This record gives sequence, structure tokens and C-alpha cells, in this order.
Amino acid sequence: MDDRVIQIDRDTWRREDHGAATDDILTRYGFCKSFRTARSLGGNSRLARRRRLGERSAMRLFVALQPSPAFREALAGLQERLRAAGVEGRYLAPANLHLTLAFIGEWPGDVTACLPAVEAPFPITLSRIGVFPRAKVLWAGVQPSAALDGLAARVRQRLRAAGIPFDPQEFNPHITLIRKPLLPDEALLSDIRPQPAVMTVDEVCLYRSERRESGMAYTVIGRKKGTAYESGGLPAVPGK
Repeated sequence: MDDRVIQIDRDTWRREDHGAATDDILTRYGFCKSFRTARSLGGNSRLARRRRLGERSAMRLFVALQPSPAFREALAGLQERLRAAGVEGRYLAPANLHLTLAFIGEWPGDVTACLPAVEAPFPITLSRIGVFPRAKVLWAGVQPSAALDGLAARVRQRLRAAGIPFDPQEFNPHITLIRKPLLPDEALLSDIRPQPAVMTVDEVCLYRSERRESGMAYTVIGRKKGTAYESGGLPAVPGK
């Protein structure tokens, strides 16, 4: 099921291209506390994948763009402005911020070699904030980019050709800022807009997701840039 995309627009929340937001989803300026629990991504398919992998040690992987230092700084600044506005929730650490191109999930090998190169570097621009109600996520978005959409499509095509399963949900570029956000009634998020920030996309990164005592950590374990790639010395992706 696709998340209903809500974009913050002036004095209220509205569902982009899908009519007005309903009362069972949003309060005047934020989330209701009566959200239905979202189905975990993958559901029974995750258990089936574990069984298929058998005894092999699986990693939780995804393919994403790593923000440049200036882009990350702008995202961290946006988080601080949300905190100052009284928005509560699980804020992602700035080091964990990323823009997902494809979510793989549990897989036992390094798939960096399967990733496409960025044939012609291109810019992406920070533009807005919004929410995914079902996933309970507040995110930062970027301006529409045909080059970015094309890169995500190539990533998925290469994974599919290599027999590597991934979440088939339609690509919707965003950077998660807060999980399970709660907004005070007086918060006017329409007044909180990202500072101008642009980064050049010239590489694709393979991330590993790990749960640690301090919380989730997302670590780059491989990079594909041009015709070369770097990986963390992990086992190669198993054959079909």
C-alpha cells in the first residue's frame, strides 16, 4: 500500500493531488494520536526471505545518496527549527540522514558491484517538508528531477537483473527527518521551510542498517562512482 503523501502548504496540511486531509489522519496542524499501527515493511515476505537465506549471515541493506556536508548541515538546521517549533518525535541523527533509491532489506552479500554509475553528475535541491501518515514519518523533499528519477530506475533495474529482491514501492524521493512526529496545536509548520541547499549527485552508496545500543545506525559500506567502486571487503553477492 502506498503512503498518502502529505505536503505542508501555508496554514494547513493537505494531501497533495488527493483532496483534503481527513480528520482521522491529522489534527489541525499535526498528527492524531489515534494512528493505526502501520504494517511493517515486508511483513511475511521478510520471514520468507530469512528462510530462503538459511544459515547465511544476512545484512539489512539499502541503496541511497549520501548528503554532501553542506546539504547535511541544511537538513540538520531544519531539524533544529522543527525542535524549536515544539515538534516531538524520534529525530534521526544527522549522520544517519540519506535519500533512499532502493530498499533491499536482508541480504547476505555486498551488492556494490551491481549498482549503476552516475553517468553525468547532476544537482538536487532541497525544497520542502512533508509527511507519510501511514509510516509516521516527517521528511524533507527535493525539487523534481528527471535525472534523479532515472538514477533510481537504473538502480532497481540492475538489482532486478542480478536477482536481488527490493521493495517495489514507487520511488518518492525524500530524506526522513523525524519518525513518529507529534506536533503541538500552535505549531505552524507552513512557516518552516528549508534553507536553500544544493548538492551534486555523482555516486551511489550501499548502506547497512544496524541496531545498536544508541539506536539505529546507517553505515556506507560501498560506493559506486564512475566505473570504479569501493566496498568494505564484504562477501560478494551470492549467485542466483
